[in-house]
Order: sequence, then C-alpha cells, then structure tokens
Amino acid sequence: MAVLGRTVTRLEDSPPREVALHNADGEPIKGVSVSLRLLPRALSEQLIRPAMRKARGKDVEATEEAISQWMREMTAKALVDTTGFEWGFDDDGAVKAYEGLLPGLRVGDVVSLDGKWSEGLKAKFFADHPAVVALLVDAYKRLAQIGAEERREEDEGKGGTSPAGSPSA
Repeated sequence: MAVLGRTVTRLEDSPPREVALHNADGEPIKGVSVSLRLLPRALSEQLIRPAMRKARGKDVEATEEAISQWMREMTAKALVDTTGFEWGFDDDGAVKAYEGLLPGLRVGDVVSLDGKWSEGLKAKFFADHPAVVALLVDAYKRLAQIGAEERREEDEGKGGTSPAGSPSA
C-alpha cells in the first residue's frame, strides 16, 4: 500500500527525516542534506495565523514581513540538524555578529554548522539569510509530499514501467 501522507500531533513525536538540500534550480547540492521533522497541524496553524491576518490588510510590506517571519519560525521548528552544511565568515562584521553563537570564530573561517543549530543560531542565521530559509522551506515541502511521490511511483509501476522508469518485465 502507498503512503499517502504523514501526520503528527506532537512535535516531540515527529521523527526527523533526512532530505537532500536542493539549489535554486532544483538540483541536489552534493553532500548537503537536512534533517527535518514534520510540524503538527496545530503548530503549523499557530505559526501561520499572524501572516494570514497581515495578508488580509492592504499593507504589502507588513504582509511580506509576516510571511518571512512565518517561514523563519516554521523552518526553525522543523530543522533538527544538517549534514555537510558549511558557511564562510569573511569579515569582521560577520564574525562579530556570530562569535557569541560560534565561539572561536575568526575572519575567513569556513565553519561546519552541522550539530550547532541552537535556537539562537537558527533565529540569527535565518534572519540574516532568507535565501537559505527558502531552500529549507523547499526541502520541507518535498518531505511533506513524500506520500504523493510514493503513490505516483507506484502508479507508474502499474502502467508498464518500473518506478525507475524502465520497462517492467
């Protein structure tokens, strides 16, 4: 039977799942993955409610900021850890901004953030790097759609080709 979707009711019970991180073109970034948990529906609704309220208004800037805030919060709650995620800190300003979160940081350092994702680091890093948040939101969407992908592969297998796309015997 195909898994059509996944549901969790408590964040603590949501098992982390490894998802490849893809670049803006949709291509997997070699050697980089994220471990994400699905958020319970109640938590998802709680996080998006302020953005939805702002979207009803006419202030486009306020709406955009509310949506950005929602994306950062949702990603911070879902992210458990990363594998192969390195980041460079190239100037004094970057070092000063992150030295409290990454002790020993020096100008020019390239640091693995794997295993270092504290709530404080997530909040600061996601606020400073919206493009990374967008990549993580994409990974979360792919995780949430896993049931639909499994079903499509199963349907393709019934239609005369295997899930890999080669003719079935």
